[in-house]
Amino acid sequence: MFKGCKLLFSAKPFHHTTAQLVTVPIDLVYSTVLDVPSYSRFLPWCKRSQWIGEQNLCESSPLCGNRMASLAVDFKIFKESYTSNVSFEHCRYIKAVAADSDLFDTLDTVWEFKSQGDNTLIDFYITFKFHRELYQAISSSLGHMLTATMLEHFVKECHRCHRRQRLTQ
Repeated sequence: MFKGCKLLFSAKPFHHTTAQLVTVPIDLVYSTVLDVPSYSRFLPWCKRSQWIGEQNLCESSPLCGNRMASLAVDFKIFKESYTSNVSFEHCRYIKAVAADSDLFDTLDTVWEFKSQGDNTLIDFYITFKFHRELYQAISSSLGHMLTATMLEHFVKECHRCHRRQRLTQ
């Protein structure tokens, strides 16, 4: 009787790619995206965000490395937390991958940065699939809106930090 209900849910991962030019210098955009502990201050459904453990720097360069992050989200009736392995190379990219997650089958987020004078071109990629079919069905239908909202808040935070930086100079 309920086997037909599975057809309502998307079994495929959600994919989204976008590029956006931000009128903020690359170092500030990069540091805003890498500032995981601040996410809960400016992302609407992020309720807790923190680094856990120590930062591991690359042997070849202190400008790259990786670190674990813990995030808690609260989106309407869904309250969940997860851990991500965040790898980075200064002003080039930041990649976050869900680690040992009960929430995600897969979560891969990549931010790539390219300097355009005093501006920054962001290439953003995200792929995710939840373990729970209901979460996946909801997120698949709202995925583009959620991703656009998230990017909008990151860009606003970049502009806010840039204004604050200019005022202190």
